[in-house]
Amino acid sequence: MNKKENFINSLSINRYLNNDLKSLDLEECLDLFNTLRSQCFLIDENNLYFDCIDFETVEYYLQKLFSIESFYDFSKVYIECLLQGENILEKEFTLFHSDEKMTIGQLLQPFVIVGNGMTLGDCLPILTALEAQKTLIEITKNNRIPERK
Repeated sequence: MNKKENFINSLSINRYLNNDLKSLDLEECLDLFNTLRSQCFLIDENNLYFDCIDFETVEYYLQKLFSIESFYDFSKVYIECLLQGENILEKEFTLFHSDEKMTIGQLLQPFVIVGNGMTLGDCLPILTALEAQKTLIEITKNNRIPERK
């Protein structure tokens, strides 16, 4: 197993899925947040961050900056931009209510993907989920990991 495979295998969210992340097909990987939502996983605020922007505000920024309908559509936009050579996590913008600048990555950092019964330690940070998505697409396209029996 290589480092990419080990990374995907190490994600604790695999324990909560009907099938692990490696079993997702390419279309499911391309739209990872909506794929996980269809399996009853939600994007939520990480309780370790006390002064972060709330979900609705972040969703509003993402809607305005990327013309998407919901936070869950962001993973698809992320991949589309990567394919065009742009890492939008590094894109800087100005907060609407102040002159403070921040990157999309900073905006998303306090959020996790949670499922019913997951402990805080098992929740998947959004930035890790995006890295996993990128890795899953590469693995799926290269078709290097055999299905589990």
